[in-house]
Amino acid sequence: MVSSLLTTLASFATPGVNTPSPLSDVGGIVPKAPSLNIILPTTLASILTAAFLLRARFKDMPLLPQRLSSRASETHQPELKMPAGRTNVYVFPHRTSVVEAASVRLQDRQAGEWDAFAQSCGASFRSAHNWLRGWSVKAWPHQKLQLFEFYVSGCKIGQCAIGVGRDERTFLDGLAIRPDYHSLWASCMEAVLCRLGPGKYRYGWHLNLEPSREEDLRSIPGVAVESVHPITVHAVDFRRWRDWDEYWKSTSNNTRRNAKRGEQSGLRIVIRTGLGGLLQAGAIARLRSVMYERKGLKFQRLTALASYVGGHVIAPQYRLTVIAMDGRSPQAGFVGYEFGAHTYYVAGGSQSANNGVAWYLQKLMLHRAWLRTQGQAKFIMGHVDYSTHDEAVGGGLLRSRRSVNVSEYETSTVIFRYSGGIAPAVGTSLSS
Repeated sequence: MVSSLLTTLASFATPGVNTPSPLSDVGGIVPKAPSLNIILPTTLASILTAAFLLRARFKDMPLLPQRLSSRASETHQPELKMPAGRTNVYVFPHRTSVVEAASVRLQDRQAGEWDAFAQSCGASFRSAHNWLRGWSVKAWPHQKLQLFEFYVSGCKIGQCAIGVGRDERTFLDGLAIRPDYHSLWASCMEAVLCRLGPGKYRYGWHLNLEPSREEDLRSIPGVAVESVHPITVHAVDFRRWRDWDEYWKSTSNNTRRNAKRGEQSGLRIVIRTGLGGLLQAGAIARLRSVMYERKGLKFQRLTALASYVGGHVIAPQYRLTVIAMDGRSPQAGFVGYEFGAHTYYVAGGSQSANNGVAWYLQKLMLHRAWLRTQGQAKFIMGHVDYSTHDEAVGGGLLRSRRSVNVSEYETSTVIFRYSGGIAPAVGTSLSS
């Protein structure tokens, strides 16, 4: 029972296919929901029990959210050195620069230091220390977590996390490489592949902002690309505008008009970060259920609730929930991650005929992202697969995103096989 609860809870919220955005819109077809003739208090009790078990498992997890830098430029890139001792590394003399790949353990890395480096490289919340720890609980025993760090001349330039299964190895996020070393992406990837050996690999996920790595992978000896699935990620890149006012004026007339109506409704905005977001998980699930119902789509409310709870328990310092209240009645809600300069929309919902409240809440979240980074943020709305998306079924997904001036980031998921390639030199750290 404990194992099943942990598995359910650890399926923490990650934006899914055609994640609806803004809060009043729905995209994609939702699988048929299971019967809801289940006693809700029993379900909630199970969720809370699992939450306490995970809390005990992750006893060093901070209860309060960490304050993020208000300026993206303040995120530093520490000159981390190769750990002392005889660390097996893989060196590639046929590349322009010598890259060393060192295998490390999550428990041997400080969460704050690991996360700060990931943020300085523009990585997503899936690179967060606590998120990775939660993933390892969910994936066990079918997959195990393996981490690697990359070094040039003894200084750390990158890191990555991989889920290693019997049949496939999956990169959980992109390679997190310092901006001044992006040209060494292929060298870092080759180092990891040589360490893990021949097999099937998957690179890329549906909110990855980096360009498709298909050609980079093809350039690595021993790599054979099997399939490439194109994905378009939608994000507002605030760096395109000089200030907030200029950005907001660039949005559609309907967006500004609806947000103005919501602003005049005398709402109370309740913002919770960290584990405090657990108090709003039920309201978010109900609002989302109402939104799906008016669109004529099925919604797995209990599954969604468990997912929201899991997301807060796993990486609370980066989670954010916001609800717009009319008296004691929730009108619209938002769930997301704030990681480095990026804000990720995970889920949201709204009451029908909410008089612009959903759009007003969307404006508040966009403005929060702007203020948090002094206009250097990217607000990731979700993704779309143009090969399968039907706007008529998706509830105006593309129209709503375009109304707030999203940029399109063309990326992909690449499945490939690695057969070995050129054998690297194996030795000890250059700093040994």
